Amino acid sequence: MDRFVVRDVIEIPKLGLKASRLQDKLTKLVHLHVERPDRNSVFALGFKTDAPDHTGVPHILEHTALCGSQKFPVRDPFFKMQTRSLANYMNALTGTDYTYYPFATTNKADFQNLQQVYMDSVFSPLLREQDFLQEGWRLEPADLSDPDSPLTFKGVVYNEMKGQMSMPAYYFYMTYFLAIYPSLQYSGGDPAFIPDLKYENLVKFHHEKYHPDNCFTFSYGDFGPEEAVEQLSKYLEQVKPGQGIKPALSQQQPEPVLLDKPIKVVAKGPVDPMFDANKQHKASLTWYVGETDDFVHSLSWRILGTLLTDGHASPFYQSLIDAGIGPEFSVNTGIEETPAKIMFTIGLQGLSEDKIEVFKKVVYETLNDIISKGFAQHRLDAILHQVELSNREIDANYGMSLLHRVVARAFHPNDDMMETMDTEKLIAEFKSRLASRPDFFQSELAKMKAAPHFEFIMEPDTEFEANRQANEETRLKEKVASLTEEDKATIRNQALDLAQAQGEPQNVEVLPTVGITDISPKATKYPVAKSTIGTTPLYTRETPTQGLSYVRLFKDLGLINKDLMPYMPIYSAALTGVGTEKHTMAELEDLIKLHTGGIGASATSVHRLGENIGVGLSMGASGLDSKLEQIYELLTEVITTPLLGNVSKLKSILDASAGSIMDSMSQSGHRYAVNAATAGVSARKALDERLGGISYVKLLKGLASMSEEQLRDNLVPKLETIHSASWSGRLGLTCTSGETANHLPYLKNLVSKLNYDGNAPRQVDVTLSPRRTSILLPFQVSYVGAAIKGADYFSKDAAALQILSSLLTHRHLHTEIREKGGAYGGGASYNAGDSVFTMFSYRDPSPENTLKTMQNVGNWAIEQKWTQQDVEEGAVSVFQGIDSPISPRSEIAYEYGSNLTDEQRQLRRELLLGVSPQDLQRVAEEYLSNFESEGKSSYAVLGPNELGSQWTKVEL
Repeated sequence: MDRFVVRDVIEIPKLGLKASRLQDKLTKLVHLHVERPDRNSVFALGFKTDAPDHTGVPHILEHTALCGSQKFPVRDPFFKMQTRSLANYMNALTGTDYTYYPFATTNKADFQNLQQVYMDSVFSPLLREQDFLQEGWRLEPADLSDPDSPLTFKGVVYNEMKGQMSMPAYYFYMTYFLAIYPSLQYSGGDPAFIPDLKYENLVKFHHEKYHPDNCFTFSYGDFGPEEAVEQLSKYLEQVKPGQGIKPALSQQQPEPVLLDKPIKVVAKGPVDPMFDANKQHKASLTWYVGETDDFVHSLSWRILGTLLTDGHASPFYQSLIDAGIGPEFSVNTGIEETPAKIMFTIGLQGLSEDKIEVFKKVVYETLNDIISKGFAQHRLDAILHQVELSNREIDANYGMSLLHRVVARAFHPNDDMMETMDTEKLIAEFKSRLASRPDFFQSELAKMKAAPHFEFIMEPDTEFEANRQANEETRLKEKVASLTEEDKATIRNQALDLAQAQGEPQNVEVLPTVGITDISPKATKYPVAKSTIGTTPLYTRETPTQGLSYVRLFKDLGLINKDLMPYMPIYSAALTGVGTEKHTMAELEDLIKLHTGGIGASATSVHRLGENIGVGLSMGASGLDSKLEQIYELLTEVITTPLLGNVSKLKSILDASAGSIMDSMSQSGHRYAVNAATAGVSARKALDERLGGISYVKLLKGLASMSEEQLRDNLVPKLETIHSASWSGRLGLTCTSGETANHLPYLKNLVSKLNYDGNAPRQVDVTLSPRRTSILLPFQVSYVGAAIKGADYFSKDAAALQILSSLLTHRHLHTEIREKGGAYGGGASYNAGDSVFTMFSYRDPSPENTLKTMQNVGNWAIEQKWTQQDVEEGAVSVFQGIDSPISPRSEIAYEYGSNLTDEQRQLRRELLLGVSPQDLQRVAEEYLSNFESEGKSSYAVLGPNELGSQWTKVEL
């Protein structure tokens, strides 16, 4: 603590926290510590890292800094710590003009271990050129075994950003943002420019930016500021980061374009295959509405932005989406607090070209209408009610959420990041301002309407992806053409040296560690009381919730026609999206926001141990204990009287879902690939695939292309049939101790309104998917999934397979798929509930090589001489997830959702802690060898590659 002085302190009793801002006496480093009675501690280091160009140097440095440091000279200590740490969160993130490195753990020794690794990684990284080539970009022969193999681009970040650029929403947003903020660059990197980055510039950027004078650090937990900075003080005394180098610090804040007159920018973008060919335009209007250093003004505009655009009752939803001008808001719609300005944007995607001018005209007409009439008081009350609920909700990851909220402001000299934490004070000041100026919102909108706007339009280019691929090939040819034979020999030797280094064992013993003795032998207990209401099972969990209650329902639908099951996700969305016999959707939504914490519904397969494979509707509602009557009244109304024939709202639901699905597949393509693969070996996972995988995406696309009349004839009868099915399920309740009795009359009334037949869940007949599925999509990279049948949940083999999946990830697949193959990620996991072993790759440039790696994984595992230390490291990694903190609302999930009692979870824990090296060897031989045997395994690849006649091809 001698190194730091406390500058200021604030206490927020309602949130139970005390925040202290400390200043390093010798540098400009600022540390923010938040003290709160929470065992899940958080630490982070961050730096202001304005990107000088589009090469992605901040992002590539973020990766390369984590490839070994002076004190921990291990290749990728960050990843190696995942088997030596109980952290429930470890990451590194690059923002528009800053980079930060956070972690969270519930173990005190682990917290200190990770602090050491993180500090040395950022201040004293090795920054080897070989690591730059692996993580950033390199030229490398496509086949190292062939001396004549052509050169190709490789690199983890290079392929990560190729995948990122395949996301329509990301590409639109970044193109828009850099148009309005031309002083900023692609901090993540544009693949078209990444190959221009030189290793020497990366090292220079580190010396200039990763310096205490340019650093912000953060800690959170149940300890004081002295303890928070103890290790940081010692580290800064012992190590002189950037010694002898004067850092070039970024003090000037980026500014957006000057809007002294209207500005219009038009750009080209990719075609979204989920939209009709003539509805591919995106358009938005943006205004500057304030400065970021006025926090109450910022909060006011966040509330105003919610009033304008959030939900069916909002004026822009009604005038733009309900009116059929476009199916969905653009990704930049709403309030954004950028480095210099608060901006408000309204935009649409899925527009036909002739609707762009209509869109602009309606935006201004809507503003005129709001300025004239204002907002209904109950809508403002509903939003403030939601703010109150969010402050009461106990979040298991509160510290990390707080960090993500303040980190951007830490690097803006005019911002007081501590002030943003006291939301109660900000809300009180907002209410005071509004009371003194009742026309505040109208006045703000009138000023905005009179000011010039920034118009951004993205036009579809049917050749966009082909041109991007052609441009990459041209850049590659130009790079290769500029090389001498000596250069090519050097590149080949570098590639061979890198491959050799990637295969060399690492001395991980230099890294600090927690061991299996740090894992409690006892599972945390979450007692659940079981009773019945009539014949309906009721699961009740009483726990501290700060005056909130959570109600759950599950409706088994095993007896409905299996052809109707794919429509279950649409039915569940319709329940909360079409209105009821008593209220329009806008009215219903306002009531839900005013009186509850939300009402939700989702289609799900039955994942409860000991039950047959089934499908059903899962519903939930939450809210204050003081509003139980309204919560149950609205929940009953939604369940029993939905207007399923409201085809205009059904059309909106389908269009909005179709509009976001491509981004989902690009962002989470590995999940779609794994789902498709597991559907080839597990009936339960085959059902999941039909409810949310590629099969459902194809159904959604077809429905979204229908007219309202076609939906009335083809969809509505199916939804009504599903709705009429009798109830057979269970209820769940989470509430504060002693509150159950207050719920019982409402629960009894709810059950009386349901068509409940009292039968147990029914078996669903599901056909397995093909063993090899190729899902063709216009992406720049691929996603691979593989699945193998495993062992039952309570078997010793299932525990061994789960430990082995962790070791395979950290000892083999990470190296082969990411480090050597250049994919952004890859690994294995074991789903004991479904008895399925899976592998995946993420943003993968060479899926064929990844498939070979996966097919040979059993042989690799069998050849290893597993030790007890290996087992313990695998167990540490597995228990990271098992022992992660959970919120009170989720404590009931084990027993209510999965049919797992505390005693059964304890048995499973003992099985995991009892795995031996011999068990690993046995399950590798029994389950992972003969990977290609019929019916034992299944694969799926999502991406641009055609894989041959033995693959079942799926196209959207």
